[in-house]
Amino acid sequence: MKKKFSDLTKIIINNFDTSLKSANVPPLFFNSWEHCSSTRRDVFCHSVFLSILNDAVQALPNVSQTAVDVRLTSRSPDDGRIVKWQPDIVALSREREGYCPVLYADFESPNSSDLRILAKDIEGYHRWLDNGGRRVPYILVVVLPDRTEEHWPLRYTGKSQYNSVVHGRGNELKELGPKKFWLDQFRQTLRKNPIDLSDISIINIGNGFPELLKISP
Repeated sequence: MKKKFSDLTKIIINNFDTSLKSANVPPLFFNSWEHCSSTRRDVFCHSVFLSILNDAVQALPNVSQTAVDVRLTSRSPDDGRIVKWQPDIVALSREREGYCPVLYADFESPNSSDLRILAKDIEGYHRWLDNGGRRVPYILVVVLPDRTEEHWPLRYTGKSQYNSVVHGRGNELKELGPKKFWLDQFRQTLRKNPIDLSDISIINIGNGFPELLKISP
């Protein structure tokens, strides 16, 4: 895929916007945990948005096919250890008798759009790259509305858990709204522990439309 990454991100945002409008997704999918709660029988949030994201990726130039729920492995050159990474979508172009990855994409539902995107998704991507994985652009979609009329829980805040730094700060989350609250946490974390984001774009759809979320401090 020859386009500059910034141009590619704009195309994905435009494609995603078109697909979202066509899908006519109910508002509660964007601004609540209503459709991603394990207490419901119909937990459709991740599957619905992943299907829409797949449509947006499939429409990119030079993408011949997409693979969904992919298990990728690389091997450490030091000790031969297998390193695994599992993106939701891999965009593929034809290469001789097979396919070549040109883009990776992940979707995080409202209940997982928190500091896990740094520790699990982005750091996981880099661990895989550092051990021989193929570097191509990586798109990560999150759901963080500016405001919400629904309860927005704080999870994994126990000692040594992903979100331990925000333990007991539920009132602040409610006051700021999910987008500003977590954007502040992303930037604070990256100030302390910088991560290379040069080939990574984060797209937020929490307000019902795709927008680039700039998490660099």
